[in-house]
Amino acid sequence: MSVGTLVILNGTTSAGKSSTQRALMNLADEPWLAAGVDHFWPFIFGKYNGLTPPADQGFHWIGRSDGATLHVDELRTGPVGYQFFTGIHRAIRAFLDTGFNVVADHCLWDQRLVDECAAVFSGVDAWMVGLHPPLAVSEEWERQRTDKQVLGMSRAVQRLIDGTRVEYDLTFDTSTLTPEACAQEILTAVRERKPQALRPSGASNLSAAQAIHSK
Repeated sequence: MSVGTLVILNGTTSAGKSSTQRALMNLADEPWLAAGVDHFWPFIFGKYNGLTPPADQGFHWIGRSDGATLHVDELRTGPVGYQFFTGIHRAIRAFLDTGFNVVADHCLWDQRLVDECAAVFSGVDAWMVGLHPPLAVSEEWERQRTDKQVLGMSRAVQRLIDGTRVEYDLTFDTSTLTPEACAQEILTAVRERKPQALRPSGASNLSAAQAIHSK
């Protein structure tokens, strides 16, 4: 059984990842599974997300609440949060190993997550695709989403992503390209060439899954 192909859509919240993911699945001739942060998030949603303990062990949102909306200034990830990401990566790898192609939305906001992806997805045709609209645009999309009871997340996550070293096979400004245009270019690239960006850079990546829990 051959290993499936992986496309990681990396970008801040409200950057157009979900729309591009759906467009790719609709345009592809073969089956693609949607897996990633948005799909696994409900598994941990609750007391490990928010302003107060034990959120400091998971995803600690530093900010303030006005009663209706949480305004986030900073996001910090604790050991439970990193363990959760490790589970996501290994679950995606399991789907790939069964032969499924996977398109995964992600927010690689820590170098440890980037290094772990390189280790877990070693031996896979794994495409790293950056979706990077201007921050002002992603913030406006954040405000327009009716399900948003949290504001400021786009800026907080973008600040963290900017602090990582991520190489990309493809990048798109989703403020000027439709999800369908992005998806079609991704599918064309997958058919015509091999990805290069997500490669283990050295021996340190071999223990990334263990190291991610020790910091």
